[in-house]
Amino acid sequence: MNRYESIIITKPTITEEEKISILKNVEEIVGVTEVIDIGIKKLAYEVKKHKEGYYIEFCINAEKEQITELEKYYRMEDLILKFMNVRED
Repeated sequence: MNRYESIIITKPTITEEEKISILKNVEEIVGVTEVIDIGIKKLAYEVKKHKEGYYIEFCINAEKEQITELEKYYRMEDLILKFMNVRED
Protein backbone atom coordinates (compact mmCIF):
# COMPACT_ATOMS: atom_id res chain seq x y z
CA MET A 1 0.00 0.00 0.00
CA ASN A 2 1.17 3.50 -0.81
CA ARG A 3 0.68 6.76 1.07
CA TYR A 4 -0.99 9.64 -0.76
CA GLU A 5 -2.05 13.19 -0.08
CA SER A 6 -5.36 14.08 -1.66
CA ILE A 7 -6.43 17.72 -1.76
CA ILE A 8 -9.89 18.74 -2.89
CA ILE A 9 -11.37 22.17 -3.49
CA THR A 10 -15.12 22.33 -3.02
CA LYS A 11 -17.65 25.06 -3.53
CA PRO A 12 -17.27 27.70 -0.79
CA THR A 13 -20.92 27.26 0.21
CA ILE A 14 -20.45 23.64 1.34
CA THR A 15 -22.31 22.71 4.54
CA GLU A 16 -21.01 20.59 7.42
CA GLU A 17 -23.34 17.73 6.40
CA GLU A 18 -21.97 17.80 2.85
CA LYS A 19 -18.38 17.71 4.17
CA ILE A 20 -19.22 14.69 6.33
CA SER A 21 -20.86 12.98 3.35
CA ILE A 22 -17.76 13.50 1.20
CA LEU A 23 -15.53 12.21 4.00
CA LYS A 24 -17.66 9.06 4.41
CA ASN A 25 -17.56 8.40 0.67
CA VAL A 26 -13.77 8.85 0.56
CA GLU A 27 -13.37 6.53 3.58
CA GLU A 28 -15.40 3.85 1.77
CA ILE A 29 -12.96 3.93 -1.15
CA VAL A 30 -9.57 4.37 0.59
CA GLY A 31 -8.04 4.26 4.06
CA VAL A 32 -8.03 7.79 5.46
CA THR A 33 -5.39 8.38 8.17
CA GLU A 34 -5.81 12.14 8.61
CA VAL A 35 -8.17 14.92 7.52
CA ILE A 36 -6.95 18.51 7.46
CA ASP A 37 -9.70 21.11 7.16
CA ILE A 38 -7.89 24.08 5.59
CA GLY A 39 -10.94 26.27 5.03
CA ILE A 40 -11.91 28.90 2.47
CA LYS A 41 -9.17 30.44 0.33
CA LYS A 42 -9.15 32.66 -2.72
CA LEU A 43 -8.51 30.76 -5.95
CA ALA A 44 -5.76 31.82 -8.34
CA TYR A 45 -8.32 31.87 -11.15
CA GLU A 46 -12.07 31.45 -11.42
CA VAL A 47 -13.25 27.82 -11.46
CA LYS A 48 -16.84 27.07 -12.50
CA LYS A 49 -17.77 30.70 -11.69
CA HIS A 50 -16.29 30.52 -8.16
CA LYS A 51 -13.54 32.88 -6.99
CA GLU A 52 -13.09 31.11 -3.64
CA GLY A 53 -12.95 27.46 -2.68
CA TYR A 54 -13.08 25.34 0.47
CA TYR A 55 -9.90 23.25 0.80
CA ILE A 56 -9.79 19.82 2.45
CA GLU A 57 -6.69 17.61 2.57
CA PHE A 58 -6.77 13.84 3.15
CA CYS A 59 -3.77 11.69 4.07
CA ILE A 60 -4.61 8.23 2.77
CA ASN A 61 -3.27 4.71 2.31
CA ALA A 62 -4.34 3.10 -0.95
CA GLU A 63 -3.44 1.02 -3.96
CA LYS A 64 -3.30 2.50 -7.45
CA GLU A 65 -6.69 0.99 -8.37
CA GLN A 66 -8.30 2.66 -5.35
CA ILE A 67 -6.87 6.04 -6.38
CA THR A 68 -8.42 5.59 -9.82
CA GLU A 69 -11.78 4.88 -8.18
CA LEU A 70 -11.35 7.89 -5.87
CA GLU A 71 -10.65 10.20 -8.80
CA LYS A 72 -13.75 8.87 -10.55
CA TYR A 73 -15.81 9.75 -7.46
CA TYR A 74 -14.25 13.24 -7.32
CA ARG A 75 -15.20 13.87 -10.96
CA MET A 76 -18.81 12.78 -10.37
CA GLU A 77 -19.32 14.82 -7.17
CA ASP A 78 -20.89 18.20 -8.05
CA LEU A 79 -19.54 19.93 -4.93
CA ILE A 80 -15.89 19.29 -5.85
CA LEU A 81 -14.38 21.92 -8.14
CA LYS A 82 -10.79 20.62 -8.33
CA PHE A 83 -8.67 17.85 -6.84
CA MET A 84 -5.11 16.59 -6.80
CA ASN A 85 -3.62 13.30 -5.57
CA VAL A 86 0.10 13.06 -4.86
CA ARG A 87 1.96 9.89 -3.88
CA GLU A 88 4.41 10.29 -1.02
CA ASP A 89 7.82 8.63 -1.25
